[in-house]
Amino acid sequence: MAIPQWHDLTQEEQQAIAELYTGFTSLLTARMAERLKALGLAEQKVGGTAGGTGLTEQGRKLFESR
Repeated sequence: MAIPQWHDLTQEEQQAIAELYTGFTSLLTARMAERLKALGLAEQKVGGTAGGTGLTEQGRKLFESR
């Protein structure tokens, strides 16, 4: 699966990526975390936030280039 572009994401997906990027993940649901993982934008991290979910390198680059 190709990594999506920022404009391809829903507003909710964009918000979730922004929250992961800034570390404000209190509203990140398990469903959204799994969705971002399926898109290749998030991954399971040891010691991370939101149940160990963090952005992949692709997820960080996508947010920074939006």
